[in-house]
Amino acid sequence: MSKLRSRLDRLLPGSASSAAEPSASFETSPPASTRQPVSAPDLAPPDVGHPAQRRRTSTASELAEAGTSPRLRSLREQLDELVDRRRAVRAEPMRADPSDRPTAERALDGLDKRSLRFEPSLDQRVVERVDPEAALCAIGGRMVPTEFGGVMLIERRYRLGYSHGHSTLESATGDADWARWTQNPRFDDFSLQNAVFFDLETTGLSHGAGNLAFLVGVGRFVGDEFRLYQYFLDDISREQAMLALLGEHFEACRHLVTFNGKSFDAHVLHNRQILHRMQPTLALTARIDEHLDLLHLSRRLFRGAYADTRLQTLEREELGVVRVDDVPSALIPSFYFHFLQSGEIGPLLGVIEHNRLDVLSMVTLLGRLRQMLAFPEQSLGSKTRLNLARWFAKIGDPTSAFAIARGTLDVDRRPPCELFAIGYEACRRVATVDDEAIERWFTAWREIYPEDRALHEAMAMHYERRVKNFAKALRHARVAASLALGYRCRVSDALKRRIDRLERRLAP
Repeated sequence: MSKLRSRLDRLLPGSASSAAEPSASFETSPPASTRQPVSAPDLAPPDVGHPAQRRRTSTASELAEAGTSPRLRSLREQLDELVDRRRAVRAEPMRADPSDRPTAERALDGLDKRSLRFEPSLDQRVVERVDPEAALCAIGGRMVPTEFGGVMLIERRYRLGYSHGHSTLESATGDADWARWTQNPRFDDFSLQNAVFFDLETTGLSHGAGNLAFLVGVGRFVGDEFRLYQYFLDDISREQAMLALLGEHFEACRHLVTFNGKSFDAHVLHNRQILHRMQPTLALTARIDEHLDLLHLSRRLFRGAYADTRLQTLEREELGVVRVDDVPSALIPSFYFHFLQSGEIGPLLGVIEHNRLDVLSMVTLLGRLRQMLAFPEQSLGSKTRLNLARWFAKIGDPTSAFAIARGTLDVDRRPPCELFAIGYEACRRVATVDDEAIERWFTAWREIYPEDRALHEAMAMHYERRVKNFAKALRHARVAASLALGYRCRVSDALKRRIDRLERRLAP
C-alpha cells in the first residue's frame, strides 16, 4: 500500500493529501511547491528509437498531464481513508461488545469452569486430583484398609442362576474330569470352591517394570454364590496394598483359572511383587501346573471354527454375549493415564465394566468347555467335532474319538475329510471294536465320499493286515491308484509297493 501511495504522489503533484504531515510508517513526497514539473524530455531515455521505450515515455507523459484528473483524486482520497483506518486499528484494537457474544458463551458465565470437561493444551494443563471418596462413590466402591494403606474395592455378588449370555454361572459347577482332559494329574482334586478366576487391566503389554496392573478382577465361588472383587488403583502408591490383598485370595485357593494368564497375567503380578520387595507368596510363575488357561484349550477345540479365538469372539459365537459400547483394549491405558492427570473417573467406568464381563465370561466359558468335553456328541459344527475327535485321540481315548467321528456322519452330510483318518485310527486302536465295526465305518464314509483316495488306501491296509483278505486289499489299492491318476496326482511309492506285494501274493 505504501508503494502505491508513493507512485500516486509522484503522479499527482497537486494532491491535497501530499501536504499532510509525513507518517512514521509511510514515506511521503515533498510538498507540491518544492517539486519540479516533470517534462517529457526528462522522462525520455537516451535511446528513444526503440518502440518499447517510446511506449513507456508516452504513458508517463499522459499520467503526468492527467495529474489533476478527478478520478485519480478520488482514488487518492479513498487510499488515504484506508490508511487512516489501518493506523487506528493498529493503535487501539477493537473491543467487542459483551452483548454481541453468542448466547451459548454468555450462558457459561455463571458456571464453575472446573466442572466443565475439556482437554487443555500441554502448556496450560493443570493436574488436579479429585477426592478419592468422590471417585469411590462414582464407581460404587469402598476403601479397604491394609497394613500398606487403603485400596479401592468394588465387590459384587451373583447367584449361581445368574445368566450371562446363553449360559448361567451354574454351568461351570458340574462334574468334570479336568485331569484326564488336560492330561495334568494336578487337577485330580480340581474344585471351583478351591479355584480363583482373575483378569488384569494393565498400562501395557510387556512384562517389564513399566507395566502396571491398575485394575484386577478376582472371582471366587463361595457357597451358593459367585463373588467378584475388583481392585482399582486410584493412586499408584497404593499398589503394594492391592498386591497384599491379592496374595490373600491366591493363598486361600490352589488352582488358578485365567484366559492367557500363563503367558501374561501371572508374570505381571509376580514381577510387581518383586519390584515392591515383597515375599512372592503367590509364586504364580511356579504354579503353572496348577494353572488352567482357557485360551490354550479354546485354541484346540475351536481352531478353524471362527476367525480367531479371542475371548470376545468366543463370547459372541459360543456364549451368546454381545457387548454394547465396550471399551477397546487399545484405549484402556490412555484412559487410566487421563484419570491420573485429571481425576476424571468417567472413562474408567467402561474399563471396570469391561473387566467385569471378562471375569464372568471366563466362568461361563469354563462351563461350555466342560459341557463339550463331557458330552462331545452334543457339540455342533463339523470343525468343532473334528477338533474334539482329534483331541480325544491325542489324549489316548480312541473310544470317544470314534464316537465323535461316527456321530458326525449322522449330523453333517459333508464332514471334513480329516475326520475319516481320525475315526479309522481310533477305531483300529480300540480293542473292543471288531472288524465288522470298521467295515461299517468304511461303508458309511464311502457313501459320503465315494472318490476319497485316503479311504481306499486305508481299506487296502485294513484288509491286508487285519482281515488277511488280499483280494479286497488289492482291489482297493488299485482304486486308490486310479483316483490319484485321475486327479493328475503322483502315486505314492508306498502304494506302488503295496500293489506289487499283493499281486505277488495272489499270483498262481
